[in-house]
Amino acid sequence: MRSPRVIGAMVVCLCAALSPLAGLSAGAPAGAAAKPVLTMALATPPTSLDPLVGSGGVNGVFQAPAYQGLLHLEGNGGSLGPSLAASFKWIGSNNSKFQIVLHPGLKFADGTPLNSAAVKTFAEAFAAGTSPFAYVGQEVQSIATPNDLTDVFTLKAPDLSFPTLLADDETGLGNIVSPQAITEKADLQASSDGAGPYELSQANTVQGSTYTFTPNPNYFDKGAVKYAEVIIRVIADPNTALAAIESGQVQVAYGTPDTARQARSVGVGVASFPGSVDALFITDDLGQLTPALKNVDVRKAINYAIDRKAIAKAITLGTGSPTDQMPIPGSLGYLASLANSYPYNLAKAKRLMAQAGYAHGLTLTITVPSFMSQLANLDQVLTTELAKIGITLQSYSGATFPAFIALENSGKYEGVIFSFPFPKGLPSTVPLLYSPNAVGNPRHEILPDVLPAAQAAEGIGGTKGATAWQAINKTIVSEALEVPIEIEPTIYFYAKSVHGVPQSLTIDPDFMSPSK
Repeated sequence: MRSPRVIGAMVVCLCAALSPLAGLSAGAPAGAAAKPVLTMALATPPTSLDPLVGSGGVNGVFQAPAYQGLLHLEGNGGSLGPSLAASFKWIGSNNSKFQIVLHPGLKFADGTPLNSAAVKTFAEAFAAGTSPFAYVGQEVQSIATPNDLTDVFTLKAPDLSFPTLLADDETGLGNIVSPQAITEKADLQASSDGAGPYELSQANTVQGSTYTFTPNPNYFDKGAVKYAEVIIRVIADPNTALAAIESGQVQVAYGTPDTARQARSVGVGVASFPGSVDALFITDDLGQLTPALKNVDVRKAINYAIDRKAIAKAITLGTGSPTDQMPIPGSLGYLASLANSYPYNLAKAKRLMAQAGYAHGLTLTITVPSFMSQLANLDQVLTTELAKIGITLQSYSGATFPAFIALENSGKYEGVIFSFPFPKGLPSTVPLLYSPNAVGNPRHEILPDVLPAAQAAEGIGGTKGATAWQAINKTIVSEALEVPIEIEPTIYFYAKSVHGVPQSLTIDPDFMSPSK
């Protein structure tokens, strides 16, 4: 579940992009070079195009053309830079007061100014909205606007990851909607009103299959608008998406390990980030649904029963790596000493199950986004692996992102198979997994050995802070609170006509341009 980001896969659509002339824009001035059309492919439609209703994950990619973030995060664990905000900084030393300064002259698509008051209005509306990440806005105590360009966010508690939550495609908190649209309750499923380089073209959009964006005439940096149109097509099958790139109908799509070799062989660009952690995330650690999960021996048995090395090789075809912890190497909280904490040991797993009183097994229900082929494959493998120690996995699949979110948010299941990017290491797990209202915590559990320590660590910097996060990581691993399995690369396929791919863990047309 991106980083807050987390990432989709694709139904063939009917659109003008299929025309041989799809790469040219109409109406260009005589003698001027026409801007090309950028067509991208995603595996599933969004739950909503309205950041106040649904944001982050797949939704964030569909919203990106119209709603540029306040900040921009490059890669998983990469640098955080300016975007609509020209500068940003923490105020004080305990990571609870954060300042942004906007570029001057920003406007929304409706022509009204994007100033500090607009940021505050949106942030308050976001916190009161129905987005699965609304709780991120609820962590803000107050927002001061000392001048037209400056916002100072005072948080209810220190949160080291807060700046990344303002980045494009992350949680949606930084993707500012016009106050006019908020006041008028505009239908942002059928239109858009952001400050990004493009705006939704309702006439050329077919909900569920084709989403078309045209240049926003009020965008502050007109030189950065590189395309006459940005089109997002929903194509469920990765082989179909690759074929569309080969034929020139699509320029950018997510790829998979099993199609990457073929892509390279036909001259399609392939790039990847080793950023997301595939795991069986346990959402019932307190045993409220299934008491067995409160027993640490049962959770350890699950971890020992999984052959991570074999799974990583089979699922990612050698492009990923096994892992026993959620922070990726080099990120905050990562500990090399925790590698291989749970080596594959079926006999030990069976002993632990018997020791816990479950020698005859048990049944666990989980959710899985079946539109993500690698996670659907992982579901099948884990079902086979855990059956060897008597655990029956009953999987409930969401074939689209909206269907999956509905299952996950119900809180009826003990776990979820998902792929989460943790851009800033272990601190990123708090707003995604361990805060009471986190998107990955549908049962609103408060883990007593994790959340208080994490909240304390949020306010500590430097070496002491790094040590504190490592200690929390040790707790999570030693108590087997999650079942991390592999570090999965995010793979992009792109036509050589596109520059700027990859640029982060999600496809973001705001930072792409035609190759020269």
